[in-house]
Amino acid sequence: MWALGILLYALLAGTFPFRGQSEKELYGKIIRGRYREVDMMSRDASHLVQKMLNIDCRLRLKACDLIREPWIKCKDLPLSIFETAGGVFRAHSSDGRSSLS
Repeated sequence: MWALGILLYALLAGTFPFRGQSEKELYGKIIRGRYREVDMMSRDASHLVQKMLNIDCRLRLKACDLIREPWIKCKDLPLSIFETAGGVFRAHSSDGRSSLS
């Protein structure tokens, strides 16, 4: 889950959460769990990353809890986008499967 949190942060922020001028400084930030929160990240995404990057592995978000997170549920994203995309893929495939697979 930690690695997924690193990747999610990098995808949303455009940079890695932990950076340092030296290896010692980098590892110090990782051990303390110190990273900069990004303003452009939504509140739900920020909370999710925070739970994924918890330095205490006993308190860190588990995969089974991930699907319950508000950001993962995409409440603010209309599902019609996915329905439209599915129709586009089916239209370009003669056997009903995506031509992209």
